[in-house]
Amino acid sequence: MRLPLTAPLLVVALTTAAPAHEGATGVVKERMDAMEEMGEATKLLALLAQGAIPHDAARVTTAADILETRMVLSLDKFPEGSDQHPTRALPAVWSDRADFDAKAQDLITLAQDLRRAAADPQVTLALIPQINDSCRACHRPFRARR
Repeated sequence: MRLPLTAPLLVVALTTAAPAHEGATGVVKERMDAMEEMGEATKLLALLAQGAIPHDAARVTTAADILETRMVLSLDKFPEGSDQHPTRALPAVWSDRADFDAKAQDLITLAQDLRRAAADPQVTLALIPQINDSCRACHRPFRARR
């Protein structure tokens, strides 16, 4: 089964995420929406890694683009004082901003590597666990569990 990652799929993903973002406004909502899109991109990569969908350079490139652009844009979406409900951002985002920014940059770099390797299934498959590890490395200290 082929699951193209297209704008309609992202719209569906964002509308299904609406209850989790209920009450979010301003930069909090913007970053939550961006992170949700990134989650959908990583889900697609997980399906690829599991062999549930075939390798497709265009889908890999789209996922890489989403990861990079949303992470770059999100860095500006964590200003001081944007820690109000329903954010899951922990105070460490602001108290250890240098580490937060470094972890974000790690993901940006991996997304760029993924884009460059999109046509190579072996390199793509090698990068997917690194991307997942990068996401976890940031979520553990900087994002509250549900």
